[in-house]
Amino acid sequence: MSTRVRSSARSLRGSVVRVLGLVLVATINSCAHPVSHEEIQTRNLVIHLAKESQWFGAAGKSLSGGGIEEFLRRVEEEELLDADARRVFPGLTDGTDGWDRKLIVELRGNVVHIRSKGRDGVDQKGAGDDVEAFVDYKDSSAMITVVPALP
Repeated sequence: MSTRVRSSARSLRGSVVRVLGLVLVATINSCAHPVSHEEIQTRNLVIHLAKESQWFGAAGKSLSGGGIEEFLRRVEEEELLDADARRVFPGLTDGTDGWDRKLIVELRGNVVHIRSKGRDGVDQKGAGDDVEAFVDYKDSSAMITVVPALP
């Protein structure tokens, strides 16, 4: 193969790679949904509630099943919520997400899962557009995991 042909082939291959790269970036950007105010509000709320659960564990207290109402009753009982928290997290008092739907609280061993059904209102157990935070509430240094991750 001549040097000129080899050079043209390399140039063409480089152009194809650049074009495919641009198509891939455009595809990824078009697939990511815009993050709404409701989703941001919900993400912040489930993270805050997961942190509240860690304060229970740090105080040597146990959580039980019973859903969001029982969880919030325990938070009230321990006087963990102040006026600032109520103002910053509007759904904190009644356990609703940014779309005004009840949050779901599940306890699996020491791991508390706090989940919203997301935009579509369908509980997909943390998949799809659900917003979920979970953490080992008995380990005050455990990282809180939030799904889905922000795009």
